[in-house]
Amino acid sequence: MMQNGPCILFQFRFVAGPLALIMVSHIGTFDSPYEIRTATVLDNPSTRQIWAGHSEGRISIHHLAVNDTFSFSSSLYLPDEKCLVRQLVGSKDAQKVWIALENSPRILMVEVEKRQVTCSLDIRKVMPG
Repeated sequence: MMQNGPCILFQFRFVAGPLALIMVSHIGTFDSPYEIRTATVLDNPSTRQIWAGHSEGRISIHHLAVNDTFSFSSSLYLPDEKCLVRQLVGSKDAQKVWIALENSPRILMVEVEKRQVTCSLDIRKVMPG
């Protein structure tokens, strides 16, 4: 059973130079009934989003404003509500997110703008078993 509690998000920036610093800034805190299992950042000139994977097939999508504050959040629910989102990988152009599920041979692709699964790959069919 997941417990309710605060979700705290931080932004990490690498600053090149003689000391090579990593700067950490607090983006925001909000209460969530879901534990974050994985996350990915989509960042291009037209969108800045943090996708967070949870249990029960839920993905939270947090939209960031130009000043690194939350502008709004939305949710996406995968067809299998009993699945646990294990890993999220965003494409370089921030147009697609690949989703790996716990104990599942399938990898799903979601188109960011459509917010729906548009493709899936069953790894058992491409790898010798």
